[in-house]
This record gives sequence, C-alpha cells and structure tokens, in this order.
Amino acid sequence: MPTTMPTQKVTGLENDPEKPKNRSHTFLGEDVAAPVLAWYGRKDRPKNDPVTKLIQLEQRREFEDVRGEIVALVNKTVRRWKLVLTWVAHTELDEPTEWNADLRPDWRKAVAAPEQVLAFVGCLNLKRLGLLHRIRRCACGATFFARFDHQFAHNDQCRLQALGADEARKVARAAYMRQLRRARKQLLMKKGETR
Repeated sequence: MPTTMPTQKVTGLENDPEKPKNRSHTFLGEDVAAPVLAWYGRKDRPKNDPVTKLIQLEQRREFEDVRGEIVALVNKTVRRWKLVLTWVAHTELDEPTEWNADLRPDWRKAVAAPEQVLAFVGCLNLKRLGLLHRIRRCACGATFFARFDHQFAHNDQCRLQALGADEARKVARAAYMRQLRRARKQLLMKKGETR
C-alpha cells in the first residue's frame, strides 16, 4: 500500500498566495528623473538656472535647431561648476561577495548646490537615454516625467479635464460613437437580434 508524503508549504515562490504583492513597476528613466523633478519643481530656483534652461532648450529642440546653445550651456556649466567624475567602488546588494566600480560625480569641488548638481547630472543622464524631452509641465503647473511620449498630463484628472475641453476631440468622438453604434446595430440585425 503506497504511503503519501506529508505536504509541506513552500514559501518564497512567486505564486505564493500569502506573499504580499507589493511590487511596483518602474519605467525607464523614472529613477534618473526623480532629482531633476525635485529641482525643477522648486519655486526657489536661481534666476538663470542651467537645469531649467537645459530642459527648456530640449523642449524647443523639437521645433528649432538649438543644438549649439545646448552644447554651449552644458560645457559652460560643467566648467563653471568644476564638475568631475570619480571612480567609486561599492559592494553589490544582491551578491554579498561581489563588488563593482562606477563613475560618479564628485560633489566636493562643485560650486553649486548639491541638489542642483544632481539635477543637472540627471538631465545629462536622461539625454544619454534619449528621455530628457519627457520632463514636462502639466497644464495645472505640476512637473512630471512622461512615462510615454504621448503623455501630456501628470494624472488622470488633468488628462480628462484637458480632453474634455478639446472641442475638436468632442466632435470627432461623437461622430465615432455614432458610427460605432450604427455598425453594432447592423451587426445585430444581421444576426436576427434586435434591441
């Protein structure tokens, strides 16, 4: 007569129903954009802030050629702030026996506020990723990082408010819905069903 083994509960698996599902998804560039947004959203920024100027120039770049201005601004800021990169060794969090080294900005020689330098370096890293143009201001004035190229509002409330105010979109949506209802009605009539 076969005997059965007692079952044991296996924990730590992905499909464990008792494991809390507190994971959050991060989009490419969101972590790099955080210090940029923190600085760009401040009201007490200096009048001729290079971070603000760089973001504005990148937004203008879509409509006009401002590459020369951007290059001059970045080079001038790096020289004026005395920004240098330094090799920094660190241990790997997920591998206790591993270590690595990265180039990181050396803040000790910078002549600007650390938050401002961090935001500027964040802008340069976003540009390297091709995502600097996604730092945007919502119609309500909030600063946000657009997770997608077509995103124009920082939350659903602002998005729906902007879409509701667009008269051309309302007319197009009404025409689309009339056509959709007509097509559904014709399909139901073909099947012999009526509502």
